[in-house]
Amino acid sequence: MSPPTECGVLSGSTPVVSFGDFTKSRVATIGINPSLAEFSDKSKNATCNGLFPADKKRLTDLETVGILSTDPLDDDTAQYDLGEKGAEQIWAGCRDYFLSPNAYWKWFGDLEVVLEPLSVSYKDSTACHLDLSPWATDPVFSELTQTQQKNLLLGEADFLRWQIAKSPIELLLLNGAQTKESVFSLSDFHFGTVTEFSYTSGGASRTSEFFSGWGPSGVQIRGWTVNLQALQVTNDEKQGVFEQLRNFLS
Repeated sequence: MSPPTECGVLSGSTPVVSFGDFTKSRVATIGINPSLAEFSDKSKNATCNGLFPADKKRLTDLETVGILSTDPLDDDTAQYDLGEKGAEQIWAGCRDYFLSPNAYWKWFGDLEVVLEPLSVSYKDSTACHLDLSPWATDPVFSELTQTQQKNLLLGEADFLRWQIAKSPIELLLLNGAQTKESVFSLSDFHFGTVTEFSYTSGGASRTSEFFSGWGPSGVQIRGWTVNLQALQVTNDEKQGVFEQLRNFLS
């Protein structure tokens, strides 16, 4: 995989094939692209490339595979040629992501709760997370131009289809309206039924949707248009949303 040009791909990052071992998973949650927070360290402890130091890394980056130096005086001239060893390192980092103490549970924690009624978990590889594009961007996807967004996703659906075909994945869970729109714009992904549900956010009543569909190889699709990580709710309100999600999935 080579990063698409002029699409804001985060410098020093590598393609995120999956979060967890998709070759063993029965369920996959789906997003647009990895967060830059998987690689980028905004603290004073960041390397000279703005990446997490070795003991804090969440995934294999270009420093790990030796393409970027952590010495600011070095002149990095290596080509983006990972080779077989580099590819194996990247895959191992993705496969074992949820075994790492640095996994981004602040983001994945809500989805892990959603997976409970399905009797699967990121922690034992019965579930994984896949993205339509494997590339983290800065700025985030929603702040890219429409042309950049289109180019970032261009052609990546073929890899998602391959992952579904080469795995025991039976169910895809789509989190958020943007993910829904992007997935169902692809060929071989078909929209099914939709049901409205209401929830409370900040004391105000809001409406969202549950939906279903199917994809390549007959994989089932279920999802919701509310973005769990972007919810602005109290703890009690959040539990109300999760209760409806659990009922929907079970």
